[in-house]
Order: sequence, then C-alpha cells, then structure tokens
Amino acid sequence: MKTSKRRVLLITVGVGTSLFATSHNIFAAANNPLTLETSMNMAEDYAFSARIAEYSVESSQGKADEQLRSMLPNISLSGNYLKYDNHVNKAVGTTVGAELGLPDTTASTAALTLTQPLVGLIPLFLSLQAASAQAEAALHSRNQTRADARFLGANSFINAVKAIQLLNVADSSVQVAQTQLHDGVAQYNAGKLTNADVLKFKLNLENSKTNLIQAQTTAKITFLTLAETTGIKDLSLITLPKENTSALEKKKLPLKNLGGYISEALSSRSDLLAAKSMLQGAKYSKYATESSYLPSVNFVSSYSRNFKTDAIDIPATQVSPAINYSKSDIQDMFYYGIQLNWNLLDWGVRQAQISEAVANESSANIQQEQIESQIKIDVTNNFLRLKDAYQTLDSAKVSVEYAKDVFLQMEAQFNNGQATTTDVLAASNDQTSAMAKLANAVGDLDIAWLSLQKSVGDRLTTLDK
Repeated sequence: MKTSKRRVLLITVGVGTSLFATSHNIFAAANNPLTLETSMNMAEDYAFSARIAEYSVESSQGKADEQLRSMLPNISLSGNYLKYDNHVNKAVGTTVGAELGLPDTTASTAALTLTQPLVGLIPLFLSLQAASAQAEAALHSRNQTRADARFLGANSFINAVKAIQLLNVADSSVQVAQTQLHDGVAQYNAGKLTNADVLKFKLNLENSKTNLIQAQTTAKITFLTLAETTGIKDLSLITLPKENTSALEKKKLPLKNLGGYISEALSSRSDLLAAKSMLQGAKYSKYATESSYLPSVNFVSSYSRNFKTDAIDIPATQVSPAINYSKSDIQDMFYYGIQLNWNLLDWGVRQAQISEAVANESSANIQQEQIESQIKIDVTNNFLRLKDAYQTLDSAKVSVEYAKDVFLQMEAQFNNGQATTTDVLAASNDQTSAMAKLANAVGDLDIAWLSLQKSVGDRLTTLDK
C-alpha cells in the first residue's frame, strides 16, 4: 500500500508530468508543460515533409523565373586564339596562302552575338504560364503539407494526454482493487465472506495490474511519438498538463451548417487549389507543345573582330584605281537580320509530345474532380464526427457521475451484507470504464474539431481567429 500511494502522489502533484524524467519514477513534476498549440507549431517547424516542401517551392519558382528570363534577348560572347601548323599545310602563313584565303599561322577572333526570339515567344510565353501555375501549385502543396504536420502534432499531443489520463485511471483502479482485497480479507477472517469472494478480489487486482502495465506501455509509446513529431530530442523535457480538459470545448465554437463547411472547403482547401493550379499548368503545357509546330523566327545580330588582320593594298589596274584597306577598316564584322527555323519533318515526335500533354491534362482534370469528391466526403464525415463527439463527451461526463454514485452505494450495501462481491466488483469496473471513456471523449472532441478545421482548409489552431 505504501508503494501504490507514492505512485498516486507522483501522478497528481505539479502542473505537468514527464514519463522519462528519471529511471525510477514513471512521472515527475515539471513547470512548463506542452500545450496543444505549441505542439502543432513545433510539429510544423520540424516536419521533414514541410521542410522538403519549402525547397519544392523554391525549385518551382526557379523554373518559372528561368522561363521568364528565356524570353529576354540573349547576348553571348565568344572568342578564340588558334595556331595553325604550317608543317601540315606549307602555304599557311605565306603570302600565296593569304591570297588563296588560307589563315596565318596564328588567328585571334572575338564575337558578340545578340539573339531575340520573335515568333518563338509564343511557346516560351505558354511555357512561362505553365511554370507559373506549377509554382503556384507548389505553394498550395506546401500549405497542405504544413496543415498535415500541424494535425500530426495535435494528434500526437492529444494521444499523449489521453494516455496519461488513462494511466491515471488504471492506477486508481489498482488502488481501489488493493483496498477491496484488503477489506475482503478482513471480512473473510471475520467469517462474512467465502474464499471464492477473496479469490474474485485477487483476480480483479491482477486484472487491474495488467491494465496498468498496458497503460504504462501505451503512455511511453505516445511520448516517443510526440517527441519524434515535435523534434524534442530530450524526452525528459516533455511534460504534459495535468488537467483533463478539452482545448476547444470551453470556446463553445458554434457549428455552421454542413453546406457552408463544404462550400468553404471547396474554395480554400490547399490540396484542391494545388490540383486546380496543376490542371492550369497542364493546359498551358499542352498549348506550348502544340505551338511547337509554328516556325521559330529570331532577330539576330553579331559583331566580331579579327585581331590578326593585316592591312591590304590592292595595286591599280587598267580598270580600277589602287585601293588601300587599313587594319581598322577590315578587322571588324557586323551583321543583323531575321533567322527562320522550321522543322518540317520530325517523324511524329511532336505529335507524340502533344498526345502526352493531352493525357496529362485529362489526368489533372480527373485528379481535381477526385479531390473535390473526397473533400465533400471528408467534410461530411468530420462534421458528423464532431457532433457525435459533443454528445459523447456530455454523456461521458454524466456516466462518470452515475458510476461514482453507483459504486459508493454498492460499496455501502456490500459492507452491510446487502450486495455480493460480484456486484461491488461490477460497480467498480463500471466506474473505471466510465472514467476511461471520459478521458477518450475529451481527446476525441479536440481531434474532431481539428479534423473539421483541416478538412475545411482552415489553419489548425486553438487561438481565436
């Protein structure tokens, strides 16, 4: 009895509890317990999927920026310094060779070239629209990933708190069973009970101890899950509030009609917005692929210089006077104009690409319709679950009060010889069951509220909006 009383004291003292504070105690007091809101914030910051989604957004935005910049004029600089081997071609580097158009033994040139797509801007613009839509989809997907992470953090926290409450119930059940066995033995020694009655009390105690062990294991698992979800490395830092209260019940948030929640979800759910953006991107990708059949018309210009050019003197003839080209007159070259490219035959490559783009658009359209259908089912399910959770919690509170009264009355009747051992044990088990159902009902209400928030597309929070 001394050991069990000490365990009860450790459970109930302090503002919070921690499963891993010491190797000797299951619980220990702490000063800064986690809250539901803090757990959601920590889970959102720590979640691997949320952090990966951030880089996906950066990647998709980079692709959109790349498409935008590809529409701007392209300016390139090229240059070379070449040495021609006159052992292979004896005329290289000679006067005769120069007259024949052969290079000198060395050559050095540089060119500055500008290219601006004209008609080719159409597929580039469509590709930009597709990339922008995909970047927007990545943003919505990131928001959905954050919502998933917050819900996971909330679920882990609520399960841990629920596990603590169930552990308290199991521990209390052991205390009651020990007291009953002690009193039963005393009545057996006084000749008021049979040995079978004492055996029933012993069996009830062993069953209570088994339930306590299972509750301890469940509590440790939920603490480990909460630590992994929130990113807390030191398990001894995890402390939970002692109070068995709902974070959202006291707000008395009014329920709207189901149709209002469905309409809100269809306009704000991040996964649906992402699907719509993906569909838009698929359409633009199809248009860009189809426009690849058009010719590509570019404006081009180039300015180049030959640093090894020498002056040219052309002697006078009977029909033309002498001409002198200085180095500055002939070392530079400039041209500009329109360049046309049109692939007339590609053996069906573009048609295959168009077929692929059309299939991708159809797939994106079906995915959007599927998500819309899932949203309606999801919102309806969570709306009804929340209504049931409220009723279940109210019923659980009343059941606990009834079970306590029944147990006290049955215990008094048992002590007066008006009830059997089976009657008092049944009342005791009913009280334990009612307390466990209350602990579950409190956590289930918060989960139901957050599930409805998530299915509607609201930010998961316990704070006033």
